[in-house]
Amino acid sequence: MRGSLAKTFMEGSVMASILKARLLRREYPAVLHINITHKCDLKCKHCYGSYPARRSNPDLPPSEWIKIAREARGMGVRIINLAGGEPLMYRGIGEVIDAMTDMGIAVHMNTNGDLFAKKADEVKNLASICFSIDGDRETHDAYRGKGQFDRVINGIKLAKRMGYKVHINTTILGSNVHTVVYVMELAWYLGIGVEFLLNFMQTPEDAIGTDWDLRGALLKIITAQKAGYPVFTSPKSLIHALQWPDYKKRTGDLNDCKRIDPRMRCVAGRFIFILDADSTAYPCAQWMGHYPGALKVTEHGLEKAYLATRREEMCQTCYASTSFNDYALLSRFHAGTVWHHAKQALKGIMPHRRTP
Repeated sequence: MRGSLAKTFMEGSVMASILKARLLRREYPAVLHINITHKCDLKCKHCYGSYPARRSNPDLPPSEWIKIAREARGMGVRIINLAGGEPLMYRGIGEVIDAMTDMGIAVHMNTNGDLFAKKADEVKNLASICFSIDGDRETHDAYRGKGQFDRVINGIKLAKRMGYKVHINTTILGSNVHTVVYVMELAWYLGIGVEFLLNFMQTPEDAIGTDWDLRGALLKIITAQKAGYPVFTSPKSLIHALQWPDYKKRTGDLNDCKRIDPRMRCVAGRFIFILDADSTAYPCAQWMGHYPGALKVTEHGLEKAYLATRREEMCQTCYASTSFNDYALLSRFHAGTVWHHAKQALKGIMPHRRTP
């Protein structure tokens, strides 16, 4: 969790891991996302994994995830991002994080923040924490339950006081597009960064919002980033999302990729992949639950399950996961994106404080 920014960059930066793989001309997974538990204490309306309906499903024991992490380390993984469900509901979360860290893996975590105050000491070896925020207080609580906005803000402030590296993420939907400026103001005020995602394939079509809504929100984000607001996503990935021809078409094939921007050809299933709570491997969260031929690590081993995620006929680009589009740009040494992430990794984000 603690240490110099330079050390954080070398050992825990997604950019460093992907660039290293490219420079060595090796194609191995540098980043592994693990949804470590089926359980979640909230019932978010826009959940991509249907976790509220899966709460009774048994989780893998810590020993199994530690075994998987050891195999991942041998394959080249240097970064693991833990999510869920709600990872802080996983029994043994601290044990798993500590074991992964001892292997030389930088462990990051996504959380709704509801349980952070109770579990903060248990996850002290995290490299960073990302808290989910869906908009202003009214909007966030409408998605997640009354009082949740104040709980996540308190969790962020506690994490900062404890020395954790913190940022927030927001998924843009038709019902919260009006709050994107508020979220950026909030991030600036708190002195942290913000990452924006767009609709996943699992998002119901009536929740996406109109093209007009989404393009308007993206234009506000791009303009604010130019003005100095701490937006994590690179300008190039935001422009890619803005130029997407039809938001109801969630993914694109190779021809779409060539037509929109060949540099955005996705690296999911190559440099990055994801494991669901039952250990099923997918190229990314977009395909969770409906990827043909997906394999469970517990039955087939990590390497074979990883290789099964590399079916190029499935899709080649999308607009939803702006962070994955940044991974694609980094893998192709896109100068603007490398510079954007280098500034954040080495210098940190030092915004002016402003009351939202």
